[in-house]
Amino acid sequence: MPSDAEVSRSAAQTYYEDFALAVGRRDWLRPNLRHVQLKGMVDELLAGRSGLRILDVGCGAGVLTHHLSRYGTALGIDFSGPAIELAQRLAPEASFRVASLEDLGDERFDLITVFDVMEHIPQAERPAFVAGLAARLDGDGLVIASTPHPAFTLHKRATDEGHLQIIDEAVEIADVVGEAGSAGLQLLRYEAYDVFAGSPEYQLMVFTRRRAPGGPAVLRGRHGTRLAHPARKALRRGTRFAHAARLLRAGDRASAWWFLTARTPKADS
Repeated sequence: MPSDAEVSRSAAQTYYEDFALAVGRRDWLRPNLRHVQLKGMVDELLAGRSGLRILDVGCGAGVLTHHLSRYGTALGIDFSGPAIELAQRLAPEASFRVASLEDLGDERFDLITVFDVMEHIPQAERPAFVAGLAARLDGDGLVIASTPHPAFTLHKRATDEGHLQIIDEAVEIADVVGEAGSAGLQLLRYEAYDVFAGSPEYQLMVFTRRRAPGGPAVLRGRHGTRLAHPARKALRRGTRFAHAARLLRAGDRASAWWFLTARTPKADS
């Protein structure tokens, strides 16, 4: 008889199979403002770098994997098969697999990104997950992770349960720093920031292997302010038809028709 944890894991996988595809389609059609903010932060952190081996964990439909590929060879992994299929068609410059960290064997990466993933891992399982990230980080590589700020998660839990997912943990930075330290990682940067309605809404964490001062620099610059609304609107121009054309070339008429006929969704919050 399966344990409660196994039943919970199975229910979560079933939930995210469909959820990742639905959210991925929406985010390719209209840029998610969280993604716009994250892209700016990543661009400042990685300024001047190239040729990186990149792993994007929990990539969904590959929107951010597509952006990361400008810095090297990007691999996106997710356990939603439908979302991965969409990613393969819309971001052919990157590689995608239906996989978990455990499926990667001895592969190592210079950059591992974990965008909006940790909050969907049961807290009891997170130390093993963080250790898995550390085990696949090469040299002075970076782990860049983002989650909702715990205060924001607790606020949503108290006021608007409709926006919470099947697993939506409040991720405390002190807990993650402790888990990372046990895995041989140290915190390089932490920032709480806002996207929609005022801080604290989200948090960014950057880790590397534990090291002493005096080594080579691994970070530079700081991210800029959020895009103004006219810039956000400009980002949306032409995306619908460009994605539909790419899907048609890949032979996916059903998804192409969805992009051509779907109503433009509201920004994710």
